[in-house]
Amino acid sequence: MTPIERLTAMADLFERKQNEVAAQEKAIKKDKEALLRMAREDLPEMMREVGLADLTTTGGVKIELAEGLDIAIPENKVSEAHAWMIENGHGGLIKTLVTVEFERGAAEEVTTLAARLTTEGHHATTKTTVHPATLKSWGAELLAAGKYPPEDLFKIFPYTFAKLGKRRP
Repeated sequence: MTPIERLTAMADLFERKQNEVAAQEKAIKKDKEALLRMAREDLPEMMREVGLADLTTTGGVKIELAEGLDIAIPENKVSEAHAWMIENGHGGLIKTLVTVEFERGAAEEVTTLAARLTTEGHHATTKTTVHPATLKSWGAELLAAGKYPPEDLFKIFPYTFAKLGKRRP
């Protein structure tokens, strides 16, 4: 086999593998969507129909219903939501990110303060944010305490989901 034939064969193999991986990733995405639907819709609905909050199957799998929460701040409401959080004693959850653009090879300068970077001519931008996991945890704590953040500033999606315990022998 000539070098060009070997190269062509390798390129063909590369393309096939790339397509296989893409197909597997697509299948995994569909499987994850199916699992989420089962956990948040199918199993809770079936368990409510039979009036159970938990069950151990004849095969030894424990299923129980739990409460979950998704919460988000719409992009156009970030400033107002952060202001509300500060006014209501939750400002410590807000973090400020500083993004700085450097020329190649300027890694040592990265550790300097944003103000100093500005005076040196670097373009620095800041962004305040609350990490999604922190926001979710905070939202759950707030709701558990019977407190509700303003609906126009926070999108809250409570849900019930089924969680599986370890199979019992």
